[in-house]
Amino acid sequence: MPAHSTSSPLPLGGPVVWWAGASIVFMVVGAIGPWARALSFLAFSGLDGDGWFVLAAALISATALALHSTRSFASDWALVFIVIAGVVASTAAISALAQLLGVQSTELLGETDLAAPGWGLWLATLASVSLVLAASTAFVRGAGGQPGAAG
Repeated sequence: MPAHSTSSPLPLGGPVVWWAGASIVFMVVGAIGPWARALSFLAFSGLDGDGWFVLAAALISATALALHSTRSFASDWALVFIVIAGVVASTAAISALAQLLGVQSTELLGETDLAAPGWGLWLATLASVSLVLAASTAFVRGAGGQPGAAG
């Protein structure tokens, strides 16, 4: 059987599934949480901007992971969709993080931190990267998420 043509789905309780699932949950929490704090008293949610990309990627990934894990779509394509969604979410979060970190050195009315990243942005960034790593690990490990089972 050629490697990665159609693998067995990941076991529902397997560690890689739990890792990916936890990453998806943290992506949702991070997308909804505060992405920026401005002038030390204003907070902006991820849903006020690019957090929608992270939220959409999390929902797409959750659907693909569920389909793959329940044998409805026992193909590596589900893992590919999860990786792509994770990369999109990571790109959106890292881009927002870079923009916010770039304005920290600007000064206005004696305030040097005009905008600072919120915990939601940090969480969304880390969880999105974690999802990419989890799905990539599952893809590389192949059938059942076990080392050497790919072929």
